[in-house]
Amino acid sequence: MNLYLLSQTESEGYTAYESLVVCAKSEADARLILPSGLQWAYASECGWCSSPELVIVMHLGVAVDGLPEGVVSESLTAG
Repeated sequence: MNLYLLSQTESEGYTAYESLVVCAKSEADARLILPSGLQWAYASECGWCSSPELVIVMHLGVAVDGLPEGVVSESLTAG
């Protein structure tokens, strides 16, 4: 498992997610992970970008053993 920094520039301003740190097997898998509780159909309305193709992915390193796949940390600009 790897750690990835996900960011987006489509949804900005108040009540928008700036970035996420996620644990995933691959960059492709990481790109599909959403902030907690969101679904792609509503992601742009809830402060994330509207499709996985708009997610910017940066590999951070290898995760420690036992870290589950998913969101490790979220950065939200609260409005």
